[in-house]
Amino acid sequence: MRCFYHGDVEGVAICKSCGRAICHDCCADVATSAACRNRCEPDVEGLNDLVNRNKAVYNRTGGVYIRSGLFILVLGLAFTGIGVAFHRNGGPDYFFFIMGPLFMLYGVSQFFNARVWRKK
Repeated sequence: MRCFYHGDVEGVAICKSCGRAICHDCCADVATSAACRNRCEPDVEGLNDLVNRNKAVYNRTGGVYIRSGLFILVLGLAFTGIGVAFHRNGGPDYFFFIMGPLFMLYGVSQFFNARVWRKK
């Protein structure tokens, strides 16, 4: 593989931005990545920043699933409680009896999703 800018020199890296082979003289180290010196350095810095931000968001996703699962589970318990109260007062409203367990099932599924995200 030859350097894109110096065809007679062997390439030592691939630019993370443009994908061109570059020699030692053309290579600029940007954190843990290689970039074309004075050409692609800002782009590679932006890509590295994007990757780091994505890692941080990915790590927080499991916590979001747990919080939403708790909220939905409490909502399901509340709907079930309201359904029981209506039934005791003679009301034939089955909406709360149906929605309560559905919310609780969805809340439990959020906990399983959180577990999957935390393992990754």
